[in-house]
Amino acid sequence: MQELRVNPETLDDSVPKPQNAVLKIVSANEPRSQRDIELITRLQAEISLLQEELERSRNEVKRYDMLLRNTKQREHELRAELASGRKRPQEKLQE
Repeated sequence: MQELRVNPETLDDSVPKPQNAVLKIVSANEPRSQRDIELITRLQAEISLLQEELERSRNEVKRYDMLLRNTKQREHELRAELASGRKRPQEKLQE
């Protein structure tokens, strides 16, 4: 479990920030309430779901990339056949 710890000197007080009921910055010596623990647990579950979705998306991108590379290779082969004047095997069978 990770928590966000911020040094008070690094915060920029000149820009007002909206209050967020979900995210609470915890100082090192502040005890956590039951509500804080529940919110942390809920956020960790949401992060896990988002990580799983990100992994699925990455795998889908890899599949599409492979299909694109295969298609480009096939196009290159077909262009080479066309340039050399050879007939494709399907055309030979139809004659």
